[in-house]
Amino acid sequence: MKFKYQKLNNIFYVGLFLAFFLLLLPPESKSAIYGPNYLGWFWFIINIPVVILLFLYLLFIDLKNNNTKKLLKRILYFLVIIVISIIYWFYQAKKYGNI
Repeated sequence: MKFKYQKLNNIFYVGLFLAFFLLLLPPESKSAIYGPNYLGWFWFIINIPVVILLFLYLLFIDLKNNNTKKLLKRILYFLVIIVISIIYWFYQAKKYGNI
């Protein structure tokens, strides 16, 4: 069980930082003419849901095992990435004149 937990934890952190990195790419690299290209679809359909599902699954495992240190660390990283992503999203929207 410990090996599976550690492997899922590593996949979560890699997926979280990959999702953040893909957000930082210019919009032209994630979009085609009328919708997302393959990179945009991967980010939107696969990467983000996997990260959210792993976050929830690992959250329940940590709550069950009273693993508060890892739980707080994961929640902090997740919330910091989300806040930075929202700020960057508003910056991009203002830059392209959408706000």
